Amino acid sequence: MPNPNAIDVPNLGFSEVQITVLHIMMNKEEIDYSTVDDIARLEELSAYSYEEIRDAMFKLKKQRFPP
Repeated sequence: MPNPNAIDVPNLGFSEVQITVLHIMMNKEEIDYSTVDDIARLEELSAYSYEEIRDAMFKLKKQRFPP
């Protein structure tokens, strides 16, 4: 069952991996995401390489996401 309090991430021209990373960061408050290593080990991102996740996080930060 979906989380009724989940925050949906609008596309805003983001890549699929950026949307997935941002969605996880905004909806998994029990985990601290201060580094790429912290988020890269999550099962939900296992379809992406470390480099894809790193690049997605860099681009999100460059675009000032998450706020």
